[in-house]
Amino acid sequence: MTNDSLSQLTLIAPTYLRGNILLALNLYQDILSVFKVISFLIHGIQPLLVPICFVVAWTVIILVVLSLFAAARDSVTTAKQMHQIPCTGCQYFTDNYRLKCTVRPSVANTEEAIDCLDYQPKTNPYLY
Repeated sequence: MTNDSLSQLTLIAPTYLRGNILLALNLYQDILSVFKVISFLIHGIQPLLVPICFVVAWTVIILVVLSLFAAARDSVTTAKQMHQIPCTGCQYFTDNYRLKCTVRPSVANTEEAIDCLDYQPKTNPYLY
């Protein structure tokens, strides 16, 4: 809408609506000026958008790969530590989920059992 048509509209409108029309006109012009500023900013940033998106995309990919490697490394470290638990090769280990070890049941199959002083290797696995 042009200013001429809006001024004609305010002349035709009843008196009680003229203030609302002027407020709407001011709001319309404010919104239009905001869109002009946004459009100017977008056109100014546009040549930089492709390099910025390229760098951001590769940064995200590199961070995901690094976090996957860190998770794999931590998993391997935990697995190596868990494989040092000697309980399954001990003669006091029962393979019963209620009583795993007859000497130290609270320590059986935990990291505390790695240096267990009561560990005795099975001499004949058919007897246990």
